[in-house]
Amino acid sequence: MTISIVLFILVSLFSLIGLILYSNKKEAEVQLPHKNTWRRLALKHKFFDFIPNDALPVGYIMGMYRGYRLALNMGKEDFRVVTRLTISVNDRPTGAGAPPTKEEIVEQLSEEMPYALRGDIFYKERGMTIVYEQPGEEYDEKYLQFLFDLLCDLLTGYHQSLKLGSEIVPALRRIATPENRLSPFIQQWLYAIHHQPSA
Repeated sequence: MTISIVLFILVSLFSLIGLILYSNKKEAEVQLPHKNTWRRLALKHKFFDFIPNDALPVGYIMGMYRGYRLALNMGKEDFRVVTRLTISVNDRPTGAGAPPTKEEIVEQLSEEMPYALRGDIFYKERGMTIVYEQPGEEYDEKYLQFLFDLLCDLLTGYHQSLKLGSEIVPALRRIATPENRLSPFIQQWLYAIHHQPSA
């Protein structure tokens, strides 16, 4: 009788340990591919990354991208998870490469985007930083790559449009329609151009 009780306890204990290990493994299988998305992006672009191995939706990657400082982070704010991407001016207001022409800026702001935006985009620090903020976790690698380039293009276009001043205003007004998903940014650009000391 005593042996059967001991065996029962041992079998139950090993079953419980096995269940816990299996549960942890399944949770890791669900979480790890998501975290690997951010690691792949960090490796691809030679960014620094800090992505904990636990199941918490926190972490960040940062580095230089197209001449700008890029930071992608995820964390809890007010009991909710937020994914945030910031692109900031480093030394050159137009990022890497030649500044876009008026036609290129208008074309980029007019074209259909391959993705519907899942969050909001806004400017900070007088246009020196552009921020994308989305509630929840974001692990879609192609979408994140799209955001990297979109925000760089928007920041570059913003600074170039300020340099062009009143020359670009009529074209921006024409495309600042309710149907255009980027209309809020175009309105910010028009406001900034209008309030420039030299305008």
